[in-house]
Amino acid sequence: MENVEGLLDDKNIHGLQDGISLIDKRYTILSPIIIDSSEYGAPTKRLRVIVVGFDGSRMETIDETDIYPLQKISSNDKEAILTRNI
Repeated sequence: MENVEGLLDDKNIHGLQDGISLIDKRYTILSPIIIDSSEYGAPTKRLRVIVVGFDGSRMETIDETDIYPLQKISSNDKEAILTRNI
């Protein structure tokens, strides 16, 4: 799932958490990640929130580091991502 960065704002986070709670329990859901869409081939530079889930019985376990692009993430972006608590 992908959406605007504001999805993690205090006024919206509960809706996201409620939606995630409805997902079948066989799926492992990673913590929301803030990405720059241009690092994934989008023609515009926008911060987006992505939520990734996977069925561990059908694929190897992944974590947030598997989602980051192969290029280096700046220390400012990394700090913003790592300090975002939900």
